[in-house]
Amino acid sequence: MGQKSLLIVGLGELGGYVLEFLARIPNMPKVIAADINEDWGQRKVNSAIAGASQFNFYPDIEFRHLDAFDIEKTAKFIREIQPTVIYNSMTLQSWWVITTLPRMPIKPLTKPAMESGIPCILFLPIN
Repeated sequence: MGQKSLLIVGLGELGGYVLEFLARIPNMPKVIAADINEDWGQRKVNSAIAGASQFNFYPDIEFRHLDAFDIEKTAKFIREIQPTVIYNSMTLQSWWVITTLPRMPIKPLTKPAMESGIPCILFLPIN
């Protein structure tokens, strides 16, 4: 195993916040941030680095494209970087997607929809 590193997979709302916080930790080991959306992921990394620099922290953060549905490439990617820790914040559906439904049907569907969203959140880590 090489140097200590942390892999964050999924740079949505939660993963983005975790990245921002980690960027501001003194002496943080290398962070590899990965997401399927390259433009979004690179912007999140740039934002975390810029934000940390305001506090005189200059973290070693790198963005890498990763499509977790391609299992063979994902396994090769993990073997290649050999992270010490993997933080997975991927989900198939964000928590807020249900709120984009028209107002009338959302009320009776809110509780069942939130419960039915659990498989979307747990699918990737368990599968």
